[in-house]
Amino acid sequence: MTWSPLATETLSALVEHDSRQTTKLDFDAAADVAPDATDRAVDDVLLEAERRGWIVGQRDEGDGSIAWWSTLRVTVDGLRGLGDWPPAGREHEPGVWDDGHWGRRARPLLESLHAEPPAHGFYFKPVGEETARWLEWTAALLLLEAGLISGRIGDDGVDTLRITPEGAHALHPTPRNPLQVAQAQLRSGARVDAIITAVELALGGRLKEIAADRGVPVTHTDGRPLKLMKLIVNLREVGAYDETDRAQIAAWLKLRNDLAVVPDHVVHPGLLGGWGCRSHPVPTRRTPDEAPR
Repeated sequence: MTWSPLATETLSALVEHDSRQTTKLDFDAAADVAPDATDRAVDDVLLEAERRGWIVGQRDEGDGSIAWWSTLRVTVDGLRGLGDWPPAGREHEPGVWDDGHWGRRARPLLESLHAEPPAHGFYFKPVGEETARWLEWTAALLLLEAGLISGRIGDDGVDTLRITPEGAHALHPTPRNPLQVAQAQLRSGARVDAIITAVELALGGRLKEIAADRGVPVTHTDGRPLKLMKLIVNLREVGAYDETDRAQIAAWLKLRNDLAVVPDHVVHPGLLGGWGCRSHPVPTRRTPDEAPR
């Protein structure tokens, strides 16, 4: 996502904000985060960020010249926009988020909760304690929001706190079902990645298993892996599936190739060492004046 410099400065200032403190905005005053902007502009940024789900908080306005924000904090989506939190499913991967809120507070807290779960599964809310403890509480809320821990939030804390499978994977990544990975990618809006994952890992892996059961080689005599299309043909020849199944498999392969063109010399060949598709010519983009009439 693309943010204005003021939006970036405003939300960055809230990453380590103690949400117990009320933020007062005098609309005619210069903004603390950007002296060349006013508090009214900051208020506009916060209103838009709230609408988009990048922050949560309670806003109250006086006579039209002042506003107060309370219980204000940045959400997981907001932190991802700042580069302070990893994309869903990639928490175990290194990235800029390691130097952000994820690496400084959230991941250490997740590790601590995993190593030493709270007594009786109850994580106490640090009412009346110093800012550092409150920021840890805020990190716990973010872990809940991200689905890395689960529990019920109450007035005094989080009850029945547990590390979720996603949280355990963030700490100790293990191979995941490729269809689950593809579903997570779809939920995050990465449609192309989801389809490529489904074809390369799920379909490709299953065809390789079928080949092993049928005694069909998955490599050439010199050890080079067969391209997926060749394996599909070989499996059809030994009756591993009928023509209907072959057509469906070919359709998935075509969809994958249409979304991510793979040249003859495959850079990322997938599980089976290539995809057997040709380079497609890239059409020249014409301007309206050059278009045929």
